[in-house]
Amino acid sequence: MNPFDRPALEWLVNSTKSIFQTSGRKSLLLTGYKRCGKTTLCNALVGERLLPGVRSRVIIGLDGQPSHVLLEERLGSCHCIIGRRYGMTMQADTSALNTIGVKMLDSIFQLSDEWVVVDEIGFLEQSAHLYQTALLRLFQTRRVLAVLRKSDTPFLHALRTRDDCTVLDIDEWRKWI
Repeated sequence: MNPFDRPALEWLVNSTKSIFQTSGRKSLLLTGYKRCGKTTLCNALVGERLLPGVRSRVIIGLDGQPSHVLLEERLGSCHCIIGRRYGMTMQADTSALNTIGVKMLDSIFQLSDEWVVVDEIGFLEQSAHLYQTALLRLFQTRRVLAVLRKSDTPFLHALRTRDDCTVLDIDEWRKWI
């Protein structure tokens, strides 16, 4: 879903690029509440460039509710289920994150790309400590454009407070559009 009209999205992309470039920081984190346009902005910033990374994709069941969450390589064909709905809650599959997810991230280190895209990091990763370590390694060695769910977990807080990252809260930006 694109919550922005074309002029608003162009303004947001140009403003984001300008703020990030003047910040002098290495990586860019986009945060905000559910369905505010984080992925839309991320995709607009990437444009036509083929950048490595991973993305989470929610799969909707026949009942119209999320049934599971896939983690997919952006440039490859590898994917795995990292969350399944049980009742009314989504439960993380930390084993998949800590094995297949880590392998996906590790494969990026074999590439020469300066930038990596991670869309999105949220609550499912909270207990997947090996996956968290692999993500932190990405931040140490690459420039990262990441989408972060607006949630108050220790790992997300640690990412948002990194000195080498510019954090843009889409909810705050939308007040100006």
